[in-house]
Amino acid sequence: MKKMFLHILKQQGAMQSIKSSAAIQPIAKKNLSVKAISALPSKQAHFLYFSQANLNQIKTKNSLLKLSKQNFSKVNYTYDTRDFLSKTGDYESQIDDLNTNYSYSDVPLPGFATSEATEKYSQRNRQETHKEHFRTLYNEPLKVSSMGLGTYIGAPDDINDFYIYNAVKTCVLSGAVNVIDTAINYRYMKSEKSIGKALNALTLKYGIDRRELLICSKIGYVPEDADGGLRAHSFVQELVEDKKMEIDDVIFDEKNRPVHCMHPEFLAQQLTLSLRNLGLETLDIMYLHNVVESQGAVLTPELFEKRLTKAFEFLVFFNCLI
Repeated sequence: MKKMFLHILKQQGAMQSIKSSAAIQPIAKKNLSVKAISALPSKQAHFLYFSQANLNQIKTKNSLLKLSKQNFSKVNYTYDTRDFLSKTGDYESQIDDLNTNYSYSDVPLPGFATSEATEKYSQRNRQETHKEHFRTLYNEPLKVSSMGLGTYIGAPDDINDFYIYNAVKTCVLSGAVNVIDTAINYRYMKSEKSIGKALNALTLKYGIDRRELLICSKIGYVPEDADGGLRAHSFVQELVEDKKMEIDDVIFDEKNRPVHCMHPEFLAQQLTLSLRNLGLETLDIMYLHNVVESQGAVLTPELFEKRLTKAFEFLVFFNCLI
């Protein structure tokens, strides 16, 4: 299945930079479906979002979004994005776009994508989505959008946390995008964390069923944790010192930095962290990330196949493959 990723951080189309603190003008674009998000130099953000009129139909967790070009309108907000991920509850209360009280919950969201729930999502915005936009996976009866949201690009900073958080909300609430793709190493774990916060709000505030969404992530690269201040070495050192794997199981670069590993113990560690970052009990798809590019070129074919076999045995055992 070909996937087109909506890179919200590219400054083109609906995206633009504001280089001064002069009066903000809405970005004029006819039939704009993706709201514009722009950075202010003071680390505040200005964005265009749904109004109360757009969202007043979301009253119960079983209601369908009915957003269309006819009732689409925009409201301008500013918000101080410093340490954004720690105050998404406050942010949602200031938006005040629904008559619903919301507070962030650190309880992992249960469930996984199902045929019934993804079918329900595919009907949320039939007026604006092409009849072939939602498609069925070749091996599972899941209805998934032909365009997904990717979260690779962006610095590991607060303003990009804000961008991704709102991009996830905007895409999902549009009724047109139910595929979200990320990886534990993207933006030093901050992409997963931003998605997790957005999923929490979408579920607990907006009534989106987690089972309507196909959440994908990747493990294999040795990440760093920007928020926790953890370097890549710390993740492999713990496992080596506990004699759960050998140092030779890790691929290092020319500067002796750990780059990639697919030892089952490392994958178990990374899957646990990924689920924690995303605030989920279950991932729908867990990819082994660029194993050929990272290990196939430096290992013998026999050793590569041996490591890959063990990695897939781990993934199948933990039911990570759909």
